[in-house]
Amino acid sequence: MSAKTIIVTRPSGQARQLIEVLTSSIELSGVAKCSLPEILSLPLLTIVPKTDEALAAHIASLLQDADLAIFVSPNAIECVMRLLERNWQNFSKRIIPIGVMGGSSRVALQHHGVGAEVNPTPIVMPQDKEHGTLRVYGRSYKAWGPIGRVREFLSSRVREGAIGWPIL
Repeated sequence: MSAKTIIVTRPSGQARQLIEVLTSSIELSGVAKCSLPEILSLPLLTIVPKTDEALAAHIASLLQDADLAIFVSPNAIECVMRLLERNWQNFSKRIIPIGVMGGSSRVALQHHGVGAEVNPTPIVMPQDKEHGTLRVYGRSYKAWGPIGRVREFLSSRVREGAIGWPIL
């Protein structure tokens, strides 16, 4: 690898983590010190969670009857958890499992104590990013295609009314 520059455009907190992982991985790969790329942080956006109490109440009411909640990004988790400001298991009489599309979303949930309760909330994630299957309570939920396309497909189907999930 010749000396290159890598620019990370994620929000500041996420950029720091990604830069640490990239730096460590590159150093462990055996690349010569003189060939190490320079990794720069250039956060191009800031994600600001909503503070609307009516929206928080609406989400909480939807969760009372939910069978499964799916988060498609760590940012979605951060925004929802900050908005709701409650323990995940307090939204329903039974534990609502959570589907995530990647490991960083699982970490974001764990940061909020989800999955570490006395009776842990199930956090399910596709094992195969290309053809993921979420298994919850013995039922399979299949996701086809690259994860980005799965997110787009789910969003479009909800907007069309083909899937009875609200987009919040």
